Amino acid sequence: MPTSGAVGAADRAVEESWTPGVSMQAFIQAMHVLAAALAPRIVALVNPGDARRLLDVGGATGAYTIAFLRAATRMRATLFDVPKVIEMAREKMNAAGMRERVTLVAGDSIGIRCHRDTISHLSPRSSIRIRPPRT
Repeated sequence: MPTSGAVGAADRAVEESWTPGVSMQAFIQAMHVLAAALAPRIVALVNPGDARRLLDVGGATGAYTIAFLRAATRMRATLFDVPKVIEMAREKMNAAGMRERVTLVAGDSIGIRCHRDTISHLSPRSSIRIRPPRT
């Protein structure tokens, strides 16, 4: 998927915010381990029942998405995060056997600025209205 300049800026901003000596990948992986341990309890509290759609904005590697998809077997999800994290999410979704049920979308969730194609994908029939950056 093509990305806009705003998306590249999001990746740079995320990378620049890390503590020196700590890689983004190591941090995101550590967060995945913690989230994966908590996610089943969160899902049980939410009780998705027969919900069919999940939008995970800033979903990182998808630990919560995976847990929701395991609990709601007819659910499909869209996970939205910066491009470098989306690549990590793709690996986790493949490993969990959930890739066919998840649409991965790269963008900038801080400013909700992303490629024009992403906007229509994220909100075709939802109450979420995200406007593309003006060109």
